[in-house]
Amino acid sequence: MRRDSAASEIDPPPAAYVLPDGPKAPFLLRMLRARFDRSQSMSLDQRRAQYGPDFTLKLPLFGQCLVISEPGEVRQIFKADPADLGNMEPNLGRVMGSGSLFARSGESHRAQRKLLTPAFHGSRLAEYRVLMAEEARAGMAAWPAGQPMASLPAMNAITLNIILRTVFGAEGEDLNTLRGLLPRMVKLGSVLAATPIPEWDLFGLAPWGRFNRMRAEYDAIVGRLIERARADPDIAARHDILAMLIGARYDDGTPMSNGEIADELITLLTAGHETTATTLAWAVERLRRHPAFMAKLVTAVDDGDDALLNAFINEVQRTRPVIAMTFRKVLADGYAIGRWRVPRGMHIMIGISLVQTDPRLFDAPHRFRPERFIDQRPDPYELIPFGGGARRCIGAAFAHMELRIVLRTLLTEHIISPTDQRRSYAIRAAPHETAEARQAGRAHAPAPRLEHHRATRAVRSCRMNDFTELALRQELIDSASARGFARPTPIQAQTLPAILDGADVLGQADTGSGKTAAFGFGLLNKLVVDLARTQALVLCPTRELADQVSQALRQFAAAIPNVKLMTLCGGAPMRAQVNSLGQPPHIVVGTPGRVLAHLRRESLDTSALQTLVLDEADRMLDMGFIADIEAIVGYLPGQRQTLLFSATWPEAIRDISSRLQRNPKQITATRGESPPLRIAQVFHLVDDADKLTALERVLADSKRRQKTFSQALVFCNRRADVDRVCAHLNKRGVSALALHGDREQRERDEVLLRFANQSCAVLVATDVAARGLDIASLPLVVSVDLARDIDTHTHRIGRTGRAGESGRAVSFCTPRERERAERIAVAAGIRLNWSRWPDNDGSARAEPPMTTLVIQGGRRDKLRPGDILGALTGEGGLNGDEVGKIEITPMRAYVAVARSRAKPARDRLRQSGIKGRRFRVGVLGD
Repeated sequence: MRRDSAASEIDPPPAAYVLPDGPKAPFLLRMLRARFDRSQSMSLDQRRAQYGPDFTLKLPLFGQCLVISEPGEVRQIFKADPADLGNMEPNLGRVMGSGSLFARSGESHRAQRKLLTPAFHGSRLAEYRVLMAEEARAGMAAWPAGQPMASLPAMNAITLNIILRTVFGAEGEDLNTLRGLLPRMVKLGSVLAATPIPEWDLFGLAPWGRFNRMRAEYDAIVGRLIERARADPDIAARHDILAMLIGARYDDGTPMSNGEIADELITLLTAGHETTATTLAWAVERLRRHPAFMAKLVTAVDDGDDALLNAFINEVQRTRPVIAMTFRKVLADGYAIGRWRVPRGMHIMIGISLVQTDPRLFDAPHRFRPERFIDQRPDPYELIPFGGGARRCIGAAFAHMELRIVLRTLLTEHIISPTDQRRSYAIRAAPHETAEARQAGRAHAPAPRLEHHRATRAVRSCRMNDFTELALRQELIDSASARGFARPTPIQAQTLPAILDGADVLGQADTGSGKTAAFGFGLLNKLVVDLARTQALVLCPTRELADQVSQALRQFAAAIPNVKLMTLCGGAPMRAQVNSLGQPPHIVVGTPGRVLAHLRRESLDTSALQTLVLDEADRMLDMGFIADIEAIVGYLPGQRQTLLFSATWPEAIRDISSRLQRNPKQITATRGESPPLRIAQVFHLVDDADKLTALERVLADSKRRQKTFSQALVFCNRRADVDRVCAHLNKRGVSALALHGDREQRERDEVLLRFANQSCAVLVATDVAARGLDIASLPLVVSVDLARDIDTHTHRIGRTGRAGESGRAVSFCTPRERERAERIAVAAGIRLNWSRWPDNDGSARAEPPMTTLVIQGGRRDKLRPGDILGALTGEGGLNGDEVGKIEITPMRAYVAVARSRAKPARDRLRQSGIKGRRFRVGVLGD
C-alpha cells in the first residue's frame, strides 16, 4: 500500500513530552474504592441523575485513535460524538497509549509491521497525543487534549508475556515473577475496590494485606526495571512507552518518579478493570438484599477462595456486561487532522467501553447464580475476563454477545454491516436519510438520542414475486431457476431482503418451507471466492441435517466457480478434517461439538467470518448445545451477520437470540400464517396391543390413496420399539428400515440414503430423524407413539407437506394419552377430530421401485456422477429413466437403479468398469 507524499511529512517528535497536569490516578484501584464509597451515600434522585432515567444505561466512553495499516480490506465504522449521546461521558481513568505493542507484536500483525515507515514508527507516541487532541476537536472522540486512550482487553498468558517484554522491558526472573504476580494482584484488587472489606492488616494475612504485599513486590521489580532503563539508553530505545514516561516532565520541569511511572504502567494494564471494578461495586450493592450470598462472597474474599471469586466475576459479566471493544475505520480517502495527514487506506481504531446498569438484573435472586461457573478452571495467567476479552477467557463469549445488544441500543442505525461482495463496510443509513444518500454509502446523520431500551430497524418491504427483484448474483438467480424455484416461498420472500441488507434475522418457519435456500442464497451472495478464508459457518443439530444442508448449498453454489464447502461433524476422522482445513473452505457446515473442537485446536480459522447461521436452533437447545454455541461465538468476529432459524419460538430461543444477535428482524412464516394448510392431521384412539394392526391398515390406506408406490415415515419414542415395528413390517412384506441412535453413523447415513432414493418403502425412526430429513413428496407420517410435546409433534409432521405439496399426518393415541393429544391440538391451533383407524384388509405389502448399488470408490478416486451415469447408460446399457439418484462420498459412491435392472446394472459396472477402472460393486443391504 502506497502512502501519500503529504502523509510522510511528519514532524519529528519532541525530545520530551510534557504532561500538562501530571498523573490523575496515582493508583487506579484505590481511586475506584473512593468512587464506590461516594456512590454508597447517593440518594435515589442522585442515582437517577447519575445513571439516567429509570437507571437505563450508563456508558463511559474510551476514546482511542490508533493509526495502523493493513492490506486487503476496506472498512468504515461510525463516528460518534459523545456530546450527541445524552448518557455517554468520558471515562475518568487515564490510560497511556500502547500502540507499539499492537504495531509490532504477534503473528497477525506482520503486515502492519512491514507497512509502518520508519518516520511514522519513530514518532508514533508523540503522534498519538496530537491525534487525540485534534480528534477531540474534530468530534470523533471528545477527550481532553493531550491524553491518548488505549482500550486494553483481558489478557491471556501470551498477551501478558508480550506486554511485559515490550512495555515493561522485563526479562528473566523479573519476567517470570511479574507474569504470575500481576494477574493475581489485579484480580484481587478489582474485587477489593468493589467490596466493603476493611482496610486492616493482621500480620499481612487479611485481603488488603495480601494485596499490599503484592503491590510492594510489583513496585520493587518495576523500580529495578525503570532504573535499568534510565541507565541504559539502548534499553529505553527498545521500549518507547517506558522511554516516554522516563522523559516526561511536569510543568515545572520535574520528572516523574519511579513510583509514578509504576502507577502509570499498572494503569495501562488495568485499563479494562476500572469498569470491571465499577461493575462489581454495582453488583455488590444490588446483592446487599441477599445477605446469605453477600456473607459467602465476603468469606470468599477473606479466605482467598478463587473458585467462588471467579464464579462471581463471571456471573456478573453474564448478567451485567462491561465491554471494551475496538473498532477500526479505514479511510477510503485521505484524511487531515489539523497538521497531521493520514493517507488513504490507513486504519483509525476507536475503542469504547460500555457498561449496562439496569438494576432489574439483580432484583430476583434466582437470576444470579454464580455456581454455574464454579467448575470452570481459568488459566492462572488470565486477568479478569471483562471487556472484549481474549478468546480463551472465561466469560469472553458473553462479552461478545452482550456487546452487540448494547451497541445496537446505543447507536441504532450506526452499525457496521457488509454491503457488497468486496467486503467493504459502510455505515448503515439512519432512518431519515434519503435513498440517494444510502446508495452513495454516506452516513453523516447525527447519532440518535437514547430514549428507548429497544432500537428499531427499518427493513424495506419484503413482498416480491420473483428472485430477479432481489440484488442477487446472476449465478444464484440462474441456480434458482434451474432448481425449479419459480417464485420465492413465504420465508424466502420475507427473509432474503433483510439478509441481503446485512440485518440479523430471527426466523420462524416450518420445515420444508425453503429456509435453507433463504440463508444459502444470502451467504453465497456476499461470498468473496478469491478470498481463501472461511466466510460462513452453518451450525446444525445433527449430522444428518448438516449433510443435507451441505448438499443443498453445494447445489446452489454449483454455478459459482471455485466455491469450497466442508462439512465438520462427529463420526468422521478428526485428522482428515484437519488436513482438509489446511486449504480453508469458504463455507463450513457442521455440528456444534465438532466445530468447537476444531476451533479449540486452532485448525479452523474464523477471523474472516461474515455470516453465522443457526439452523433448527430449538433442536440444538433441546440437545444441550447451548454451551457449545456460546463457546463457538467467542471465537467469531464481533462484526458479523447472525441468522437464526427455528420451527418453534420457545422462551429459550428468544433468550439466545438476545445474546447472539443485534436487533434481529423477526420473521414468522409458518403454515399457520400461510395459505391453506396442506397437512391433514388425523388422530386415532388405539390401544397399545392394536398399534401394529392399525399401522398396517394406515399404510394400506395410503397405498390405496396414492395408487402408486407410497413411502411413509413412522415414528416411535423408544429404540426398542423402532426395531420391533421394523421387523414386523418386513415380516409382513413391507420394505422397512430402522433408524435410531444405536446404529453406526455410516449405517444411519446409508439408511437415509436408501429412503431418499426410493429403495425403501417405510422408514421407522426415533426423533433423531425428525429434524432436517428432507424427502421430496413424502405423503405420510405416522406417529405410532404420540409425540411427547408440541415441538416434537410439529417437527414430526413437518416431514410431509413440504415445498407446497399436500401431506397426511396420522397420530396414534392410547386412552391415557388423550389429554396430552388435546394439549398438542390446542397448541397447534387445530381442531381435534377423533376417528376410527381405517377398515381394510391391512395388505400394505410394498416393494420399492429402486435398488441401491454401492461402488467402492468415491471422490478420492475422482469419480463424478456423470462418470457413473455414463458407465450405466452406454451402448447396450440402461435407459436414463432407470437410473435414479447418485451420491458420492470420499470413499464410496451410491447409485439407485430400477429394481428390475439391479443385477444387469451391477454386472455391467463390474465388467466394464468406470473411466477405464474396475471397482467392487454390490447391492446395498444384501
